Amino acid sequence: MKDAVIDIGTNSVRMIIAEIEKGQMISSLKYMEVTRLGQGVDESKLLSEAGMQRTCDAISKFCKMALRQDCLNIYLMATSAVRDAQNKADFLQRVKEETARDVDVISGELEAEVGFLGVLKGSKNPKSTHMVIDIGGGSTEIIVGNQWGRTFSKSFNMGAVRMTDRFTEEGRYTDQTVQQIETFVRATIEADQASILSLTPQTAVGIGGTATSFCTMLNEVKHYSRDRVHNQIIKKEDIKNKTHELLKMTADQREKVVGLDAKRADIIGAGGIILYTLLEIFKIDNLVISDFDNLEGYLFYKIES
Repeated sequence: MKDAVIDIGTNSVRMIIAEIEKGQMISSLKYMEVTRLGQGVDESKLLSEAGMQRTCDAISKFCKMALRQDCLNIYLMATSAVRDAQNKADFLQRVKEETARDVDVISGELEAEVGFLGVLKGSKNPKSTHMVIDIGGGSTEIIVGNQWGRTFSKSFNMGAVRMTDRFTEEGRYTDQTVQQIETFVRATIEADQASILSLTPQTAVGIGGTATSFCTMLNEVKHYSRDRVHNQIIKKEDIKNKTHELLKMTADQREKVVGLDAKRADIIGAGGIILYTLLEIFKIDNLVISDFDNLEGYLFYKIES
């Protein structure tokens, strides 16, 4: 029997339809629509009318798709943008009216937990100590642990949309902009840096749109597929060089980069700066990319809890 999870994120709405038997995912399909629900939330603390409507339209569309595919359960979860918004009750009521479904607004801690669970379900070495970096639109989760449990888990209020809104003028970057974002990332992580390093993770794993986008760009993957992304390894220096290459481009040029979704072109610069700065802080040269993330993790969390 199939189940569906719809993830209402800061930048996009995503859905997985999957079949799980005896604790193993035997089939899955993923879908995504960029809706920018969280654009401007960092400053205004409010979800915009346009962003809410785009997002509700995507959720409604995905719910209908899941029903057509005979899903037994359809779970809806929301993350950073909805968590932070002062008018989240209005948005949740609108979703309820349009879909007859409730949304689970998960905490940053649970977001980290389900992201890590997803990574473990897709890992070749679940016994190894992994450091998972999940850069979303509004927040970044860092988790350290293995199949026996997590030894560090925290959600930080820095994401690709949030940093773009806070530090850039209409997505334009200067040397000062780059330095401001790098400094912000370092200051945000500073209090936890020593604790994370002391855990000596054996593998660094990237999940979420920023990490997978750098994988597809660096490997010039024209059409996204799990086989071309999952468990691929990309280098820190390649991520940094690609980021600075992107920052020198115009918006139109970025939209045409092979492997980059055009709707992500205006925020990928900030995402790249966050990613390579974290890798520098934690002295990581290679990043393993996981296509298993909080969608898979939340589904297993619901099934197994």
